[in-house]
Amino acid sequence: PAAKASRAFAEAWHAAVYGPGHPYTTNGSPSPKTYKKFGRDMLNSFRKKHYTAGNATLVIAGKFDPELAKKHIKDYFGGWSKGHVDEKVTTPAVTAEGAKYIGVVGEDEQNANIKIMFTGPSGIDAKDYGARLIASTMINQRMGNIRTRLGSTYGVGGGWGPSIGPSIYQMGGLVESMRSGESLKVMREELDALRKGENFNVEFVRARRSNMKRLLGQASVSGALVSKLSRGSLFGLPKDFSWQTLKNVATVKPADVRSLINDEIPQSQEIIVVMADKETIKK
Repeated sequence: PAAKASRAFAEAWHAAVYGPGHPYTTNGSPSPKTYKKFGRDMLNSFRKKHYTAGNATLVIAGKFDPELAKKHIKDYFGGWSKGHVDEKVTTPAVTAEGAKYIGVVGEDEQNANIKIMFTGPSGIDAKDYGARLIASTMINQRMGNIRTRLGSTYGVGGGWGPSIGPSIYQMGGLVESMRSGESLKVMREELDALRKGENFNVEFVRARRSNMKRLLGQASVSGALVSKLSRGSLFGLPKDFSWQTLKNVATVKPADVRSLINDEIPQSQEIIVVMADKETIKK
C-alpha cells in the first residue's frame, strides 16, 4: 500500500506540473503492470538502441597524461559506432490555468508529504542562470525556517533545478500530519515574504556568498569538474560557462533576483500536492 500511494503521489504531481500526456509524466513512474512487460529481448533491444556513442559523453578530469588517455580511449571506444541518436525532450509543459490543489490519500497517519511547485523554464539560460541559483538558495533558506519557526519537521527544503524540457521550482517534504496545515501555511507565507522583499537584501547577500563559495570550491575538484562538464555537454553550454556563471553570480543585483522570483513563482500559479491520510487531507 505504501509503494502504491507513493506512486500515485508521484503521478499526481508530475501530471499537475507537466500535463498528463507529457513525456516527463508518462515515462517516469514504473508500476507492477509495466514491470510485467519487461523481458530480456526487450531490454537488450532498448540497450542496443539507446546506449550508443551518439548518446554518450566521455569526461575525464584530474591529473593524467593526455596522450596516454587518448590511447586508452581509442583502445576501449575506437570501435564503437555512433549508432542511434535520441531526440531531446523539448515538449513544453501544459499551459497553466491558475493554481492547483491536489490531495492524494496515503496510508501514513504520522506524516504528510507536501509539495509546492511552479513550472520553470526549459534548459539553462546563461542570462538568468546566476539569478536562479541565488533564488534557489534563498527559497531553500526560507523553507528551512519551518524547522525553526514550528519544529514540525527536519526535512523541508526547496529550490530549482534545470531540465532539458520544462523545469520546476519545488519545495516541501515530510511534516507531522497533525501539524501539516500550519506547516503548509508557513511555507506559503515564507514564499510570499520573498515576493514582497521582506529582509530580502540580507538573505540575498548570504545566498550569493554561499553560491560564490561553492562555485569557487568546485573549480579544481575533479569530481565537480566532471559534473560541470557533463552538464555542459547535456545542455549544449559553451566551454567557459562555469566562469561566466561565476561572474554572473558575482554581479547579479537583488532587484534582478526579486523580479525573477515574482515572475516565475507567482502565487496565482502555485501547484500544491499533499499526500496524507484522508482525515488530514480533509482538514
